[in-house]
Amino acid sequence: MLSVENLNGYYGLVQVLFSINFKVERGDMIALVGSNGAGKTSLLKSIMNIELRKEGKVIFEGKDVTRLPPHKIARLGILYIPDTGGLYHGLTTLENMQLAAGRKTIDINRIKEIYPRIEALLHRPADKLSGGERKIVSILRSLLVETKLLLLDEPTEGVSPIITEEIYRMLKKLNEEGKTIIVVEPGSRLKIALKHVNKIGVMRTGKLEYFDTTEKALKELELLKKLIFI
Repeated sequence: MLSVENLNGYYGLVQVLFSINFKVERGDMIALVGSNGAGKTSLLKSIMNIELRKEGKVIFEGKDVTRLPPHKIARLGILYIPDTGGLYHGLTTLENMQLAAGRKTIDINRIKEIYPRIEALLHRPADKLSGGERKIVSILRSLLVETKLLLLDEPTEGVSPIITEEIYRMLKKLNEEGKTIIVVEPGSRLKIALKHVNKIGVMRTGKLEYFDTTEKALKELELLKKLIFI
């Protein structure tokens, strides 16, 4: 589905991504973990062609999207959800969802299948939601657009363990229904990521130092910990 080939990324003259290569198969649920400043967010932004100047190639479903503007990449089916959630604070949850869908009528029942408690949030302003609730609503919006690949930046950072489990339960269900997912997490979330994803990557100082199946990663757990925490 997605191929990242010899990707280098720059903020101005400062290089932040170095020769990154990996492939994403349709149906994958991948976690990219690493310490702060490892380049995880920069990698997602580079795929979407946001903010960074880049060299190399990004191929999505056989199409070279390296130089496409972000809105055209989104139209092809890639949805990027930043760590802030990307909600408009002056609007209610329902209005944010209507805006994402581009229509007034949306299928709430479909959303309730993924998150049964959504009705309690529909008429609350986005700025009155908790951090975890904002991230949940941001993920649920992906049901309202034609999304094939979800890119999520630290969806569980700053939220409680209960909400973290809820978010991963939602992501797992979306994945089982056909959405391919790349989720970026801090190193402290390595354990929970390994419980839910089928592939894991470790980033350090702008390089993808490790990328393999979860099955193999569990056998090499000490190596992953050293890459993340040293």
